[in-house]
Amino acid sequence: MYEGWLYQPGSERRRVTVHSAEQGLQLEQGEDAELWPYAQLAFSWGGAETRMIAIGWQQQRLYVSQPELLLSLRPHLSPAGQTEVDKLLRQLQGRRWQGCLGLMFGALLLCGLLAWGGVWLWFQGRELAIRQIPVSWEAELGQQVYTSQLAKTPACDSAVLRQGLAGLEARLEAAIPDSPYDLRFEVVKSDQVNAFALPGGRIALHAALVAKAPSPEALMGVMAHEAQHVLQRHGLNGLVNRVGITLLLPLLFGDSGTLTATLAGLGGDLLSLDFSRSQESEADQLGLQLLSRAGVDPKGMAEFFRWMASEESKGGAAMPAFLSTHPLSSERQQNIEAEIRNLPARAIRPLELDWQGFQAAAKACL
Repeated sequence: MYEGWLYQPGSERRRVTVHSAEQGLQLEQGEDAELWPYAQLAFSWGGAETRMIAIGWQQQRLYVSQPELLLSLRPHLSPAGQTEVDKLLRQLQGRRWQGCLGLMFGALLLCGLLAWGGVWLWFQGRELAIRQIPVSWEAELGQQVYTSQLAKTPACDSAVLRQGLAGLEARLEAAIPDSPYDLRFEVVKSDQVNAFALPGGRIALHAALVAKAPSPEALMGVMAHEAQHVLQRHGLNGLVNRVGITLLLPLLFGDSGTLTATLAGLGGDLLSLDFSRSQESEADQLGLQLLSRAGVDPKGMAEFFRWMASEESKGGAAMPAFLSTHPLSSERQQNIEAEIRNLPARAIRPLELDWQGFQAAAKACL
């Protein structure tokens, strides 16, 4: 089974599972299924920076990030279809070599720059190496962090929470259709008011945060903020800053065991990565823009920040990481409110969510 995004004319994109069947490519979402005949499939690159595989049939397009799907489809295709797939696989191999060479060059450049002691040049070398990292590697890195650090923090087993999050997630993702990331939000069992984003797209919302947030728009403000940490690769930068560029070498050589051991040895530090003031400001600003494009009232983010500051002043909920790292100053509040005033006018659409039931499910998870 593989996962992908389905685009249909006049509809929002949908996450589907796909696999090769006897008669064609099988697409499934829940109980709904669709079969695309092998003889009518078209293959190309697509998505942001053409990093994803695009499969077309009639007026529909499917985007997947796993090239292994092409290998499973190839035996069923016509000679012409096999030629298309072979071309993509050759191009993919070339891209991987370019990524490997770029990463190796960045690592070697970093070593040389450290020897020279040039701080500015070191930063440029690190940035060069990070830019060469494929999204698939970043997702694997985030999954390894998730596996090694969150085993004792299980996700809340609630259909109400899963269904509610799916609707909120879809609103955000519809506003970033070309993103190469597969954002995956989930509520985890924790009595701390917090949220965090891992490299590659996994985002955890603590049950206490969901249970106590003042409104669904305020919660969406947190989700948009964390989504921007993923989209701007802040978590990946934080990991490289904490561990070093050598953290990425096991990915280069396919040594997941070494990577797992390295991450496990770091303990819970990976879940408390500090973002810089500029990164937090960027997540605020771009998060507000994302809310606006999604038709969600951006004032929800300001509402959440005011509520958290009030709770902290009363000795209530502890500040989440993105507030406690850089305390909520009057300057930051003013920047957020000014950014909201400068946003282009867009229609606000209500969130389709049973907020009371959603919060009750989160409280039951505590």
